[in-house]
Amino acid sequence: MHRRSARASSSRVPSKGSSSSSSKQPKKRALLIGLKYGQPDMIYTYDDCTKVKDLIETHFQFLEDNIKTFLDKRTREKPNQSPILTSVRLEREIKAFVEATNTGDISLLFISAHGVHPEKDPTYDRIGFIGADYKVVPVERITKAMSELNKDNKFIAVIDVCWGGGFAEMYNEKITMFLASKTMEESAGGGNGSYFTNCFADFMEKHHMLSSAELIERLKEKMRQMGCEQTPRLLSNKDNANLPVFTI
Repeated sequence: MHRRSARASSSRVPSKGSSSSSSKQPKKRALLIGLKYGQPDMIYTYDDCTKVKDLIETHFQFLEDNIKTFLDKRTREKPNQSPILTSVRLEREIKAFVEATNTGDISLLFISAHGVHPEKDPTYDRIGFIGADYKVVPVERITKAMSELNKDNKFIAVIDVCWGGGFAEMYNEKITMFLASKTMEESAGGGNGSYFTNCFADFMEKHHMLSSAELIERLKEKMRQMGCEQTPRLLSNKDNANLPVFTI
């Protein structure tokens, strides 16, 4: 079992609305982010993105052209592979994805990475996740973009990082948010993916019409059975909680 926290890694690596028009038909769209920071035992973050991409393409009719996947394939040892996914770039990509949301869209933001929280690692003074440059993408900056979403679409955020409850400040009633853990809990993974993401994808593959409320209860029970020391959370308004996850 590998935990994506600062204490489990080296000192250099921290713990894990616009209106529609005739040319803007509603779409299913996704932004998937997986970061492993050059750590072989964090490769499961890439597996997470692969699993989620396959899930939404195969079972929920997301088109490949509408899915953006960002993996930090560039490392310090191989600096020429691709542009580094700095915290600034990731923040910009997330904001652009949110701002491009149109009426009727179903959008998915998925993040599998190292999370940070000042109460768990005083090296960092803000809650967020870490870019490939080892700097924080602050939750507070994403929150502002999220607040400007309109209500006439469905925006789903699935956040699989340590200290995941800290991301709750991103929530507003326009978002359906799944968090892999509470604020003071790590998020673990191993083998071919994070435990939370594997359970999320497996349940959705087998039960396409699960509501968000039903899904979170199954996730909690499954992870208790697996002995995982983390508790998934759902943040959603009542209407969205009772709808199938990928239905508007």
